[in-house]
Amino acid sequence: MPTCLPFARLLRHSVCALALCLAIGASAAQTTFYGHQFAQSVTLNQQALQLNGVGGRSVPVIHMRVFATALYLPQPSHQVDTIIDMEGAKRIQIRMNYGVAGKEFKKALLRGIEKNYSPQAQEALAPRTQAFAAIIDSFGKVKSGDVINLDFLPEQGLLISINGQSKGQPIAGADFYAAVLRIFIGDRPAEKEMKERLLGLKK
Repeated sequence: MPTCLPFARLLRHSVCALALCLAIGASAAQTTFYGHQFAQSVTLNQQALQLNGVGGRSVPVIHMRVFATALYLPQPSHQVDTIIDMEGAKRIQIRMNYGVAGKEFKKALLRGIEKNYSPQAQEALAPRTQAFAAIIDSFGKVKSGDVINLDFLPEQGLLISINGQSKGQPIAGADFYAAVLRIFIGDRPAEKEMKERLLGLKK
C-alpha cells in the first residue's frame, strides 16, 4: 500500500522546491562581471531598458579591476552609431572596485571625451563638459562599492547619480550624452575590450 507523506512534510518540500526555483530564476536574471551583479533589465522614467553588454576598466599589469560598467538601452544593438542615434532613455552604470579621488575619476572621463572629439567639437561642448566635470568633482572620493548612474532622458538630458542620490542639474542635449557614450564605446574608448563587451560583441 503506498505511503503518503504527512501534509506538513509535503508542504515543507514544496516550499523548498519553490525557493530553489526562485533562486535559480533570480540568478539567471543577472549578469556578473568583476564580482558585481547587473540586472538584465531596468526601468528608467517608466521606460524598460535592456542590458546591452557588461564590461570593465582594468590595469592588467598589476591585475587591478578598477570598475565594472553596464550599458542599458531600449533595444539591444551592436552598432555604435545605432546606439548613439537610438531614441529613448539610456543608462551607463558604473560599479567601482577601487576607491579613487573624484578629481582623478573626472580626469579619466574627460580624457575619454577629448580623445573622441576634435578641438572644434570640444569647444562647442565646453560649457556642458565643464558642468559635467563639476558634478563629478562634487563626489569627493569615489569609493569601492559605489554605484554611479549616467542616465539619459530625452526631455531632460544627462542625469548623474551616485548610490541613488542625484547630483547636480541635468545637462541638456542628446549630443552631449553621445559624448559620454563615446568615452566607453567611441572610436577611441577607454579600453577596447570594454567597448566590445558593452556592444555585446564579446561575452
